[in-house]
Amino acid sequence: MGGADSILLRKWVADGDAEAFDELVRRHANMVYATSWRILRNRVEAEDVVQDCFLRLSDAARDIRTSLGGWLHAAAVNRSLDLIKRDSRRRERERHFAERQGNTHEMVWGDIEDFIDEAIAGLPDELRMPVVAHFLERQTHDAIAREIGIPRRTVSHRIGLGVEAIRKYLAERGIVAGSMALTAALSTHVAEGAPAALTASLGKIAMSGIHHAAAGGLKAASLSSGSLFAGKGVVAALVLVVAAGAWYLVHRSAADSEAAVSRLQIKPSAQSAPTAPAVPESAPATLIAPAQQVEDPVPTQSLVDPSLIEDPSQYITISGLVKDGTERPIAGARVLLVVAASQGRLGENFLREGYLQRSKTYETTSGGLGQYEISGIRHMGNAMLCAIVPGFAGNSLQFDIVPGKTYPDKDLDMTPGITIQGSLSAEDGAMVTDAVVSTVEAWNRKGYAWGWGFNVTDEHGLFTLSFVPDADFAHLRVNSESKGQDFFLRLPIKDGSFQLRMKPKASMHGTITWNGERPAGNATDNLLAADNTITWDGGRSENEVTVCLLGGVPEPEMSVMYTGMRREMEQSALVGLDGTYTLTGLYPGLEYRFFITKNEPGKHPSIREPLSPPEWTPLVFAPGEDREVNREIGRPLVVKGRLLTERSRLPVPGAMLQAEKVAPPPARQVGAAHVEQDGTFTFRSAAGPGTYTFTVMDLGPCTSEFREQLAKLPGAQLQLAAAEIRETEILVPEPALLSIRVIDHAGNPPANLQTKVHIVGQNGQNGEHWAYIKLDETGGHAFSIYEPIQEVWVEVGKGLGDGMPRTESVHLTVAPGETLPLLTVELEPTCTLTGIVRDEQGNKLANQSVTLNATYEDADPNCIQSSTDKDGRFECKDGFRTGVVTFSVRSDRGSWEGEPMECAPDDVIDLGEIVIAPQ
Repeated sequence: MGGADSILLRKWVADGDAEAFDELVRRHANMVYATSWRILRNRVEAEDVVQDCFLRLSDAARDIRTSLGGWLHAAAVNRSLDLIKRDSRRRERERHFAERQGNTHEMVWGDIEDFIDEAIAGLPDELRMPVVAHFLERQTHDAIAREIGIPRRTVSHRIGLGVEAIRKYLAERGIVAGSMALTAALSTHVAEGAPAALTASLGKIAMSGIHHAAAGGLKAASLSSGSLFAGKGVVAALVLVVAAGAWYLVHRSAADSEAAVSRLQIKPSAQSAPTAPAVPESAPATLIAPAQQVEDPVPTQSLVDPSLIEDPSQYITISGLVKDGTERPIAGARVLLVVAASQGRLGENFLREGYLQRSKTYETTSGGLGQYEISGIRHMGNAMLCAIVPGFAGNSLQFDIVPGKTYPDKDLDMTPGITIQGSLSAEDGAMVTDAVVSTVEAWNRKGYAWGWGFNVTDEHGLFTLSFVPDADFAHLRVNSESKGQDFFLRLPIKDGSFQLRMKPKASMHGTITWNGERPAGNATDNLLAADNTITWDGGRSENEVTVCLLGGVPEPEMSVMYTGMRREMEQSALVGLDGTYTLTGLYPGLEYRFFITKNEPGKHPSIREPLSPPEWTPLVFAPGEDREVNREIGRPLVVKGRLLTERSRLPVPGAMLQAEKVAPPPARQVGAAHVEQDGTFTFRSAAGPGTYTFTVMDLGPCTSEFREQLAKLPGAQLQLAAAEIRETEILVPEPALLSIRVIDHAGNPPANLQTKVHIVGQNGQNGEHWAYIKLDETGGHAFSIYEPIQEVWVEVGKGLGDGMPRTESVHLTVAPGETLPLLTVELEPTCTLTGIVRDEQGNKLANQSVTLNATYEDADPNCIQSSTDKDGRFECKDGFRTGVVTFSVRSDRGSWEGEPMECAPDDVIDLGEIVIAPQ
């Protein structure tokens, strides 16, 4: 660890310097809090984890070898996972895992949010540090390079490798995420500010001298109650203040609430911190303002009809709470839902035409306790949800909604912010009344200033958007069903209003030729013939060449703001048989990178061969411009070969080769090649001559130290000339074969399982590999381990890490060259728990989160997060071990505890109707 963090940490540990500690909190508390909250979904416990991590710095300082940010992130992940071993909140996630097997789908943030931090924590130190610094702490590539003293291009390269490793981690869980989409999602979502009260309390802790007490044993204090420092009086006092404030809010008069709601029409001063609107005593928790559908212009038939739900019994319901940063409810908030046809998702297709195009809009107002419900939703598709409160900025949620489902606990958390009013008009000056206006990104002169929000224009073309207080500029995007899409770049937020007028689109045309000689419309298959020569085939009539523009919003001009990512969309046109093309509908002001591809006839459009690399100099168009762009294309370079084991020369199927062009600089990833069952691969690139390195990916269990060696294997680095065809063999070490056999308590092979293979390398470094496996008819499966190991063992279960029962195999110590013996794992017998939950008034608790606990006479307890359906029923299949068990159920309304009972293997324990009593 080097740089400013190292100096500050030394001052804190050696001298108890409170100012140094306060600066460390300022630098890293937001990242630690956001990490803990994503895992725990409980803000009080997340704050506890933050406090714990920072107070452990005194004792852990000697063990921090890389970066403080990386150490704090790993500590937050580990501490959070420790908490949920007793009180799991991730059973629903594992259920989604199982549903995705054999049905992978494109990524949305809700799919990956629970797993991001575990994926980052599993990165090797040299990748984890820049990933944490860049995505979680919003540092630029330049700033990271200065901090750790390495070249900026090395930082960018390591961040790219880190994103790819995270992508692979997600792919093993059934989530398909392109690197571009994942980068955009990480840059958009993962940073969340810690509550101001938390950072303030940490500062007071530093001033109180707790640093010295920590060394004397405070680190062992309990965190679960939220009163870690009650002995010093600091947090205890804060708890009393917050409790008094909450009592005051709940007992404010109804007249105050009405006045607060009326103030929603008044623009507050951006200089003063807002307070939450009053919560009237007269508004009961069940009183929800009725959902009101906003009348839209007549939509196009193709957009709305596919999303319309005809059967009223299948209408959709969404509910949750609107809260401020201290968990206080916000009454009178406007809750807005836009349901759009699923033509794109946040990230990879963020700028795609039609994304966020308005289909139907619903809205309601939050009740006295911040609660809202939108029911009777008659459209399915991609849902965007937000709350709008003057003087606040809030998180916007995006998720797919399907018929017959309810979506509870869609909470909307608000923070102090700036509310900006705007208007939108078309090219002819007419007001646009059917548009969705959204933030692409916002920033200030120091860096990125937070995220994504949206609103809709009203009958006068007016809208409001909210931003964090320190935002200076923003890129906005509008989608109108009647007027199309447009972008508005670098708008000053401090001006207080936006007057937007849509611009005429640009176009581009030109001619593509082979080496400047022949039209490039129909001879590309011969271009990629075995001998890489070009011959003319005038008999073909199928268009094969595509001109592509990869468009993205421009990076802000300040170099400190370079994000290393772009939200991009692709616009393309087929090249005609005469070599000509035309591209229309280009957005003025966006930066477009030009490239050319060859289509693969009969295959998905995404499967194509590059004929020219994306050009580094972007094309930027003026409104209404028609530009001519002509290009010549020639032969690509080709690498063909086999991936083999070095001694036995056996193929290594299923792996992937990631290609990077390292010289001439700058180094950059230029593609990948999949290894077939016979070990063969073919890589083509139009990136030109130079030095290429091929890194072997997806080799199963391995340590980070071994991953570094995979880029230095024999045959993995090649010096390639223009249009060269090279044959090569890449050799990996001879693997050890780990075979397992899994049976249930009756001796039968179970269905698909989740496994986690643990290894200890020769240098004592730990590695692991998560995977869903399909067992053969005997319950068998085999893993290949390509590095020398000291020890190996396997965890097997229907869900790992969420309180579900799992079985750990024996640990094998392995000598060099030894063949691993068969590991037989017998799963623990399990039972299923179900029941119906009611409150004391006899009402069913429909669509509520519940926590199921089991206490055993002879084993550790386990705890699983579940939810009830519309009838108040929950079911946890195979979630609990057998024996004498005492079950209890908790929810926000209270708890219930049963009597000890005997549970046999495969039993279905029906608790019947249980009554939750207030705690």
